[in-house]
Amino acid sequence: MKLEQWTLFIDMLGYGKINGKITSESEALDFINFMKSNVTIFNNQDSEDRKKKYKESDFDLYKYYDIKVLFVSDSLIITYLPKEVNEEINENLRILHSANTLFIILQRLQTYIYNCMKEKRILVRGGISNKFSVVEDHFAVGAGIIEAYQLESKKAIYPRIILSESICQNTKLIEALQLITSIIYNWPSALGDDGDGILYLDYLGYMISIALQSRLNPNILIPIDEFLIVHKETIEYHLELQSQELKKLKSKKLDNQDTLKNLQGILEKYNWMKDYHNSRIKELENPKLVERFYIKK
Repeated sequence: MKLEQWTLFIDMLGYGKINGKITSESEALDFINFMKSNVTIFNNQDSEDRKKKYKESDFDLYKYYDIKVLFVSDSLIITYLPKEVNEEINENLRILHSANTLFIILQRLQTYIYNCMKEKRILVRGGISNKFSVVEDHFAVGAGIIEAYQLESKKAIYPRIILSESICQNTKLIEALQLITSIIYNWPSALGDDGDGILYLDYLGYMISIALQSRLNPNILIPIDEFLIVHKETIEYHLELQSQELKKLKSKKLDNQDTLKNLQGILEKYNWMKDYHNSRIKELENPKLVERFYIKK
């Protein structure tokens, strides 16, 4: 018996510009250390201590999956390769375990997303496939890698991590994911839906749900508070940066429609992020918190 396979391809937006501005050894070392910090995040998530805790829990993630993480320049590839387990479970439980793993992936991505924003004001975009793939050492192969890459590069458009069409069409799996998030994690949905037929991981909604559930424990709100501030400031930074670039281009009165179209397209992506951010912030209900985290520009 095997669970569903999950393969992710995630890209850092704006990496080329940042990399192109590195002109000294100290700047290069700083960025390399940033990339190493991302590697450390995923190494810690699969530490022996973490594996031991899962073994003692109701759902032993490592009993069912072999997890591999690979960084290729600014691209992150993750595969949850299902193990052949000598265990008789029905199809409903198989789907529930698979959906629970997808939720765990969402939880784990929070730290990486936060680190990219906090350290380098970087937003990410990605795709998730359930097709076969294998990651070994410095190599990644399989249909899942290609599909996840194509989802990121051609279909996601905005800074979001989207699910493949076959995952979205798996009604039982989506329903299981919603059941897990609502009953076990007391959260309405793990997925965002803009009505364009694309489902994506709603990482910000997850953070808001934790904030709403943690009112009696102020210590839990500290990292959430920081996450929301960094998320807000990162989006504001890019909105301002792209607006200034557009103003400069228009002031030169040059007939460069391709550059203008490109800048407008980039600005549209960050406006989408602004709308996504504000729609989730409104769920905080507390007017003072909404005022603090809301993007007004």
